Amino acid sequence: MNKEVEIIMANLKEYPFLDKYFGNIIEQRLQIACYTHGMLTSHLLELTEFSQSDLDRLEIVLQFAGSCCHDFELITKEDSLSQYQDADAKIVDMLAEVKAFEFLCRYGFRDIIKIKHLPNAKTVDFTAKLNNQIYALEVTRLGLSSSDKKQPVYSFIHSTLKYDAKCEDADGLEISMIGEKLNKERIEEEIYDAIGHEYPQLKEFCQTEDDNWRGIIFISSGRDYFAARKYENKAYEQTPKEDFSSALEQLWQHLKGEQRDKYLHHLVITRGKDLRKAIVSPDFNRE
Repeated sequence: MNKEVEIIMANLKEYPFLDKYFGNIIEQRLQIACYTHGMLTSHLLELTEFSQSDLDRLEIVLQFAGSCCHDFELITKEDSLSQYQDADAKIVDMLAEVKAFEFLCRYGFRDIIKIKHLPNAKTVDFTAKLNNQIYALEVTRLGLSSSDKKQPVYSFIHSTLKYDAKCEDADGLEISMIGEKLNKERIEEEIYDAIGHEYPQLKEFCQTEDDNWRGIIFISSGRDYFAARKYENKAYEQTPKEDFSSALEQLWQHLKGEQRDKYLHHLVITRGKDLRKAIVSPDFNRE
């Protein structure tokens, strides 16, 4: 075991909740021959990018989920890694599910159950109840921050020069919403793609139950609990709520025309780690 691995494993022991939920994935990553540092191992090596407040929040949520969410530990039951990139992908997927659980709790859902994923069967991630109504919830994320095709577009102004750029290139530049129309179209396309990927899961699950079920697709964007630059897209945290609302108005019309609103009743879209900024369409209180 080289020195860096020793440091990572030693630091991991300082965070028992990270070790409990993510230790197996981290250890698998460190054993792969093509090992490189990932979103958690890099943090554990330097201990400079961890925010204590973020870690405290994650620990509280994980502890609460472990005590009240039936089968919550299934989130950590991951398959063996085939390559080191799988580790980051699995971790961000897990964090998105943890954030979905936190959202359900904050919004007043009860009887939250983590559903086991079975081979060759379409299932959802959670079921829960709100005001005696039962819901099935499927969790996903918006596109990777490193994808050229999955970038919200803004215009940046610097001195007398004006040019379009991706948000990741915007360090030190003043942001202007000149590319508003294009940005709304990009957001709508992103959300539409996410729904298209997750809706079959939701539909098949609800079809096997009865007509009393209502479906929710939970879409995580931006940060979850700590930085994962390769996977997060902080542009969504800066995008005005109005852009999302406008895109969703058009999106729901498409979904109704395609009859994909039969099993999908709500969309939840986060904008970073602050769940108070989440977009809920339509709001549950309007039912």
